[in-house]
Amino acid sequence: MARRHNISPNKRGSVNPLPKSEAKRIQEIENRLEAISKENNTIHLRNY
Repeated sequence: MARRHNISPNKRGSVNPLPKSEAKRIQEIENRLEAISKENNTIHLRNY
């Protein structure tokens, strides 16, 4: 698939990896979820 779209298989694109430490990993997931929730609420409120 990567070859067809001329994408290097060694690249991740815009994906940011999670930290290795479990505590930091959980905190990062919570932060990302919070950011996405705020964005979804903003989009939802604009549609009304």
